[in-house]
Amino acid sequence: MYDQLASRWLITQFIASPADNEQYGECIAVSQTGDATGAYYLYTFLFTPPDGQNKTFHDYPHLGVWPDGYYMSTNEFEDGQELSKGAGAFVFERQRMLSGQPARFVYFDEALRNPGPPPIQYIGQLPSDVDGSNAPPAGAPNYFAEVDDPSSVPPTTPGDSGFDMRLWAFHVDWANPANSTFGNDGAPTYTLPVATFIRPQCVYGFGPNCNPQKGGPEGLDTLGDRLMFRLAYRNFGKYASLVLNHTVVADGVHNGIRWYEVRLPKGAPPSIYQQGTYAPSDPVTNPLWRWMGSAAMDKKGDLALGFSASGPNDYASIRYAGRVPADPLGELGQKEAVLATGDWAQTNVEGRWGDYSDLTVDPADDCTFWYTTEYIGQTTTTGTGTLLGSWRTRIGSFRLPNC
Repeated sequence: MYDQLASRWLITQFIASPADNEQYGECIAVSQTGDATGAYYLYTFLFTPPDGQNKTFHDYPHLGVWPDGYYMSTNEFEDGQELSKGAGAFVFERQRMLSGQPARFVYFDEALRNPGPPPIQYIGQLPSDVDGSNAPPAGAPNYFAEVDDPSSVPPTTPGDSGFDMRLWAFHVDWANPANSTFGNDGAPTYTLPVATFIRPQCVYGFGPNCNPQKGGPEGLDTLGDRLMFRLAYRNFGKYASLVLNHTVVADGVHNGIRWYEVRLPKGAPPSIYQQGTYAPSDPVTNPLWRWMGSAAMDKKGDLALGFSASGPNDYASIRYAGRVPADPLGELGQKEAVLATGDWAQTNVEGRWGDYSDLTVDPADDCTFWYTTEYIGQTTTTGTGTLLGSWRTRIGSFRLPNC
């Protein structure tokens, strides 16, 4: 990630070391200058459990840059368990890390505040990540978000349909870390009803809602149980916006992308300003499934969405669409475009096309969107003449006409 508030680069990797009796933690490198190829300050944060508690592996870490810290969400897996137990929320001491000083972290184990007995749990969250030159207001909390349906978190209050976005305000106090807070004692700070949706069911290419692909017997994984990176934050002065997305079953058959813009007015609670499901009507003979998006917003309030797409007659491809403020609310009125097309099917069942994709905004002009994701190219021939696909990374940029 790029920390544009300090012109630094951030590289992270989780620790799961069997050689150390399954020691868990996070390695974080922070560049010493704005040169991504230069020297880095290196940090190893080990997550040692309290006495009497099992060790926990913090999987699928995602980070967000904030003035008072680097915030991280994880999915927690307790030693010896194959199913997750809940979510983890971290913040690392950014100010010290920028100068290479010893740094601390604050951690909240959300599994201790799950809303019901197993398997009901808070999970699949993201921390907010700053875009633009306007920093959040002084002392503003970082927000963690997740979106739930009744199958994941049943309704807890009368009149609640169970389709909700939950936001946790994470306040860190580095002067006295014990005074840090996460939500309302672990419960969400805000619960915002959202439009109903159907959550895709697909695990490693098996299930009713996997994404079909040309030339491949396996469906492509959907990851419909969580938000997709990033939870982008932008401060417009009178209000700030959060944009986020996840994959849904759009019409009972095809997958599409549900996206949201949440507004945080000064002195008022957040609300969902707009939401929509992006699943254009395709020709019956050439339908597409769209999934694993990444959303961001430029300085003019234009919203863009990068994503993967495939169908029975199409290899998986990398695409984007967007909207300008003049478009009707809830609609991506700017034409969909193709950034890259794979020319070979994914044949590894446990491969995961499109995971960890990221749409960012160039801080040099605050207009240009950059999208990075993975794809498969037909590049290798074995000794028997069998063609194999190999993973590649595509980096592309675009602007919307308003900026």
